[in-house]
Amino acid sequence: MKNNVRKMVLDELANNVANMEGLEIGSEEYLNAAKANNQQAEAAQKLKAVDPMQIVNLGVSLACVVITIVASEAHILDTRPVTFIRGLFRR
Repeated sequence: MKNNVRKMVLDELANNVANMEGLEIGSEEYLNAAKANNQQAEAAQKLKAVDPMQIVNLGVSLACVVITIVASEAHILDTRPVTFIRGLFRR
């Protein structure tokens, strides 16, 4: 069902873009059509089942946490910069 709705939104977006070709660039009608296209594009993005960028961000964050934990357990992590930055905010 969700894919069907997303397909309908994308089809409507394509129709609106085609209809915009007849409008004068910079006119109020063109601006309103561009705003409507922007809202439809946002709606289509929200209807995606999984956003690949969220998965990438989650993976990178998880990798950074694991690397930090491993480095701190192996005592190869230099904490002097962290201590210095904390000292700046304590004043």
